[in-house]
Amino acid sequence: MEKAYDVPASGTIDYQYVKIPTHLSEDKWIQAIEIRAGARRVVHHVLVFAKEQGATPRPAAFEVLIPKPEAKPGDDPDHSNDSPGVLIATTAPGTNAMTFAPGRALRIRAGTTLVLQLHYTANGTGASDRTSVGVIYAKEAPRQEIRTSAFLNETLKLPPGSSDTGTAIQFLEDSRIRALFPHTHLRGKSWEYRLTYPDGRSEVVLTVPKYDFNWQTYYVFTEPLAAPKGSRLQALAHYDNSTENKWNPDPTIEVHWGEQTWEEMQYSGITYFVDPNRQPAIAAR
Repeated sequence: MEKAYDVPASGTIDYQYVKIPTHLSEDKWIQAIEIRAGARRVVHHVLVFAKEQGATPRPAAFEVLIPKPEAKPGDDPDHSNDSPGVLIATTAPGTNAMTFAPGRALRIRAGTTLVLQLHYTANGTGASDRTSVGVIYAKEAPRQEIRTSAFLNETLKLPPGSSDTGTAIQFLEDSRIRALFPHTHLRGKSWEYRLTYPDGRSEVVLTVPKYDFNWQTYYVFTEPLAAPKGSRLQALAHYDNSTENKWNPDPTIEVHWGEQTWEEMQYSGITYFVDPNRQPAIAAR
C-alpha cells in the first residue's frame, strides 16, 4: 500500500478498497503470490483483485446453481462498471501463500492495477496497517493458466441452534480444480465438498471436520481434480449457532449474511484451470 491505514481502537469499520498500480509495461506470469498484513491482529481478511484498464473481467468457467443469482433493477449484467477486477489472491488468519507447480501460472496484464479489499476488525487498540503483496514471476509462459475465483451463498439464514447451508456450481468447460478455500465466521463448524460428474457418479473430494476461524487455509490437491464440463461441485457448510459454541457472538438470534465478524458467511474460494485437452481415461478415473 502506498500509505498506511489507521485502524481505530473501536467501532465498526467498513471494507476499505485500496489501489496499488503495478506500472507493468507487459503481461506477466505469476509463479507464486503472498499477501502480508502489516497489522495482523486487526486484519480479518484481504482479497486482491487485478483490474485491467478498460477491460471487462473474464467470466468464470462455471455458473452458480444454488442459490441462483437474482438480477436487481438497475444492475449491470456483467458488473463491469463496479467490479474491482479478477480475484488473484486471498489471505485470512492462517492462510498459506500460493505457489503454483512448474508449467502453471497466474497471468496479470500490462497496466493492471491491484485492488485490495481490506476488512479490519477493531480489537480495543489502535493500529496502523500497510499490507503488501509479494509475487515471484514465472521464468517462461506456462502450459496452463491458473484462474482464481469464488462462489458463495448470500441468502443464508441460521436460526438459533445447529444448521446447514449449501451452494453449488456447474462447470461450463472441462476444468481441473487445484484448491478450495472454505470460509465462514465464528459460527462455522465444518465443511464438505462433493463433486458430481456428468455420468451421475458422485464423491466427496474434501472434508473439513473441525473448521477453525483462526486457521483458514487453501486445501491444495496433490493432483488437480478433473471436473469435466457439466460436473457439479456442491459446498455444504455446518454451523453451530447455539450456546454450546463458546465463540458465538449471540446464540439467541437468527443470523444472516454479513460482512462483519459477528455476522456470518458461506464463501468458497477456488483455484482451477481450464483443461481443453482432457483425456477421457483421466476423467473417468
